[in-house]
This record gives sequence, structure tokens and C-alpha cells, in this order.
Amino acid sequence: KVMIKSNSEELTMTRFSTPKSVLRFHRDNPVMVSIPTPLGYQPLLTETSTYHADFDHQLIKMNYSHIFTCGPEPMLRAIDKAMPEFMDGQFSFEERMGCGFGACMGCSCKTKYGSKRICKEGPVLERSEIIW
Repeated sequence: KVMIKSNSEELTMTRFSTPKSVLRFHRDNPVMVSIPTPLGYQPLLTETSTYHADFDHQLIKMNYSHIFTCGPEPMLRAIDKAMPEFMDGQFSFEERMGCGFGACMGCSCKTKYGSKRICKEGPVLERSEIIW
């Protein structure tokens, strides 16, 4: 579950999982946040000069030129659909891997260069090469 709170000055995204993580974006000032990783909490400085929350349509628009995201394929597909066409990005796929070394093709993803195996050529693929 993810909860998003927003007002005219600050946007806060809270992911309720184990461990819980919180990202904060402030309209005018960079904000230091801590992200849980296998190595412990890592500091991250978030900064955005513009974001717009459209409460009527439940949309949050942020002005970035590149995105990095990780998750299962349905979530990555939804993120891709919500992104502007011009925006570049890297998608890290969470995928079940039958063999783990590329023989079974069970974790393959269609790209404009042919099928790529998440376990071998991935898990990170460029947004521009993925065919949904």
C-alpha cells in the first residue's frame, strides 16, 4: 500500500511495507529522506521545483526528464502509461525466474531488439526499448 499526501507546499509518499519508507518532496527546498535498503537506511536528497496535484482526477504531475523505477511488470506498465512520451527512464523488473541463467526464457520481456531475458540481459531495461 502507498499513501500520498499533498498540499501546495509539500508532497509525501509513504509505502507501508516492511520496512516502511517515506519520500518527501518540498516545492522550494531540497528534503533529506531515508530509504530502507538491505544495507540499512540510506540517505537521499529529493528535490523538485514543480509538482502539481490534481485532486479531481487523482493525478500527481512532477517535472522530471528521467525516471528510475522498480517493480512487477503490471506496475511498470502503468508507470510507463502515465509518463510523457518524451521522458527517458530505466525500468528494473521484478520477475520470477525459472532457471536463473537464461535457458528457459520464462522471464523474457519483449523489446524492439527482440526478447530479452530479465535474468540474463536485465533486470534493468531502458524505457525506449520495451514493447508493452
